[in-house]
Amino acid sequence: MRLRPILLILAAGSAAPALAQQGPGAPASMGPNDLNRTGSMANSVPRNELPTYGGGIVLPNSPGDVTRSSEVSKAERERVMGEVRTLATQRRAEAVALAERVKKGAEVPPSLAATLREALDRDIELWRLEYTVEAQQAATMRSKWVKDPAALTAAEWVLWRAAWYEERDKWAAQSQSAAR
Repeated sequence: MRLRPILLILAAGSAAPALAQQGPGAPASMGPNDLNRTGSMANSVPRNELPTYGGGIVLPNSPGDVTRSSEVSKAERERVMGEVRTLATQRRAEAVALAERVKKGAEVPPSLAATLREALDRDIELWRLEYTVEAQQAATMRSKWVKDPAALTAAEWVLWRAAWYEERDKWAAQSQSAAR
C-alpha cells in the first residue's frame, strides 16, 4: 500500500542548520557567515535562504490529517487550512524574492538543484491542499513542473519555481472567477 502525503507542516527549524553548513566544493560565498557579509550578498544566494518550510508530512488518518471527515471539528479544519494558506504565502514570497536575486546576477551553487526541485514539489502539494485540488489534476501539474533534477541548473530551478507560482496565481484567479 502506498501512503500519500496529506499535509505539510512547518519544519523551518529542522532543515535550516543543515542547509547553512558549508560543504566541500561550495563556493566561498556560500558559507554559514554570509549573513554578516556585505557587498557580496547581492551576488549570491546563501544556503540559509533556501526553502525550508513544509518539511514535515502527516500521514492519512493520523491526528494531523485534516482530510478525516467527521473526526475533525470545523474549527480545527479551518485552523489548519489557515496555516496552509499562511505557509503557501510565505513560500511564494520566498520563491519570488530568490528569483529576483537570480535575475540580478546572484549565483546559486549547483549542488542545490535537488533541494530547489524538492521545494517546488512541496509548493505543488501545498497548492493541492490549499485549493482542494483533485489528485489527478495535482499529478498533471506535478508532471509538468517537477522535472528530473538534472534537467535544470540550480539558478534555473529558482526561476522555474517562481514561474510555477505565476501559473498557480493565474489558475487561482480563473478558479475564483469560475466559482462566481
